[in-house]
Amino acid sequence: MGGIRALVADDEPIIRNIVRRYLRRFGCEAHEVASVPEAREVLEREADTFGLVVTDHRMPGGTGHELIDWIRMRWASLPIILMSGGFSEPLPPAALVRTLEKPFSGDTFADVIRELLGPSEHGAIARRAECSGPGARRLV
Repeated sequence: MGGIRALVADDEPIIRNIVRRYLRRFGCEAHEVASVPEAREVLEREADTFGLVVTDHRMPGGTGHELIDWIRMRWASLPIILMSGGFSEPLPPAALVRTLEKPFSGDTFADVIRELLGPSEHGAIARRAECSGPGARRLV
């Protein structure tokens, strides 16, 4: 196992499932939630067990931006991927936050993971994406 536990927040079960499968290919464990309040609740209890948050932009109980702001006030160094079916407004650049526009492929997801985590102690997770097989090329 890659040693990273990721919180996956998306109100669409199929998207959570696909992201979980991509993460599993990299050796990550995924904990899934369906709303911003659920994500906050899990992070309040278990933030120190997560090395990555993957969140949708539009969800029940808030937006991905609101969740990111809330996370940044508490855990400034937690890497975050913000997914969306389309960004209607430009996003301000932020350290340790990357965007991913849906639909995306496993290769694109791997590129974002690689960019976000880089050659850190968890770099092996990103490198595993290169060996993730033909299923990784399917679109979300």
